[in-house]
Amino acid sequence: MFKRGRFIIGIMGINIIIFYGWLVFSGGNSWLLAVGVNLQHIAGLIFGNVFTFRAFKRTKNKERKFWSILNLGLFTYLVANLFWLFFLIDDVRTVFSESAYSLWLAAYILILSSLIYWIRWAKPNAFKGVYLFNIIIFMITAASISLHFLIEPIITLSGASVWNTAVMLAYPVVDLSLLFLASIIYYLIHKDRDKSVMLLIVSGVFLHTMADSYSVYSGALESYSRGGVSDFLWLMSIWLIGLAGYYMTAANEKPLKSIEKTYEKLNEVMPYISTVILIVLVSESYNWDFNILSLGLVIIVFMIIGRQLFVIKENNRLIDEYRHLAYHDPLTGLYNRVSFEEHMNSEMKQFDNGNTALLLVDLDRFKVVNDTLGHQAGDYILVKISEYLQHILGPDTQIFRLGGDEFTVVLSNATEEKCIKIAETILEKFQQPLSMFNHEIIVTASMGISMYPTHGETFEELFKYADAAMYLAKEGGKNGYRFYNDDLNQKMSRQMRIESDLRKALEEEQFEVFYQPKVELKTKK
Repeated sequence: MFKRGRFIIGIMGINIIIFYGWLVFSGGNSWLLAVGVNLQHIAGLIFGNVFTFRAFKRTKNKERKFWSILNLGLFTYLVANLFWLFFLIDDVRTVFSESAYSLWLAAYILILSSLIYWIRWAKPNAFKGVYLFNIIIFMITAASISLHFLIEPIITLSGASVWNTAVMLAYPVVDLSLLFLASIIYYLIHKDRDKSVMLLIVSGVFLHTMADSYSVYSGALESYSRGGVSDFLWLMSIWLIGLAGYYMTAANEKPLKSIEKTYEKLNEVMPYISTVILIVLVSESYNWDFNILSLGLVIIVFMIIGRQLFVIKENNRLIDEYRHLAYHDPLTGLYNRVSFEEHMNSEMKQFDNGNTALLLVDLDRFKVVNDTLGHQAGDYILVKISEYLQHILGPDTQIFRLGGDEFTVVLSNATEEKCIKIAETILEKFQQPLSMFNHEIIVTASMGISMYPTHGETFEELFKYADAAMYLAKEGGKNGYRFYNDDLNQKMSRQMRIESDLRKALEEEQFEVFYQPKVELKTKK
């Protein structure tokens, strides 16, 4: 998790150093600066094309189509930058070529299409207006800024050809569409367990629309300068989208918690940020000429925003408490059965990256101890066992308490040797006696192990087979572990068949009962 965050920071840091290093190196030569910036953009686009194509190759069905459209958009973007590079070398001018402008617009439309497809594929029924209010506020702000600062100056000041004017007007329209779809996706992924990949894409789109907006505005006013804010934001957005493809193809990656925490915070304050931005821009458009009424209105709006943020913070605290109670065992602090089922259902799609083992731990004779020494002693044992498991397996391994004396461990990148080593370590640790109420108690455990994809390809199969192997370990004398295998499957099937046949025979009175007396010859009794 931390390595993943450091990698993103490292990539961005390197690009910032190169970008501003080239800005200094070019020494005010606009052509040299344009070539260097373009080459850096091309490097980011090559990275993005490679990894979005890998994501396309790795995924299936409709998800595969999403990555194919996004990859085509980045490829068109790359071609546009190559056209501009050839134009720079051939014409030795730093202005954008018409062909590059048109290709960039085509790339934006393809990226826009990929976002539309993602919403239709991934969330066909999810968007029911829960976040519509926030989206409307944000889009009103964005549309107002775009109309006032971008579209009106273009129409008023543009002296270019009809085609160039049409293309320049198309950019704000497409950017607004991108912004609208990105804001919808931003809210749609609110409840997703792993939202990191789509957050990187959405962040890239947001930065890109900001860069475009600034570029179009400064271009209309003929104040655009190479190596400025727009070029930097374009570069960052390209790398963010490329990193989304990289993490989509990375094996066994966990959600990037640092990004997701930032997402949660922005999700809460976005409408209020939009409101404050619009108030500031309106005030600026009137040259900050406030009367008493308008000043009082602004103060009240800011007070309302402050009150709402306080209420949101308090609500989030309560929600976090309830969420923790819903997904954690109150006694041991481990994840509970509900969390286990959700975790397995969401993680099954990632099991293609390697073998995954399900280890079911059940304490032996726990009921005897619980009934003899009382529930307080039983609770103490469960807490100590959970501490043992966390100490043995480490913080990166998911451990669940399913209820009673049953624990489950999910092992990623598991081999049979790794499972054996962990199981034997657990059994050895459990040999240490627990002292309580003037008694020393040794708690043993029986474990069943099933592995994906060897033993099953669904969560239900893996759990059923691990449970069967655990009961086989108990029948073998307890204090041991067993792997699920085909022989056990045949034994279970035979046992279930016999039980079913016996039940049916009893119901239909198919048994013939014979009495055979036994007599002792000496006593004749």
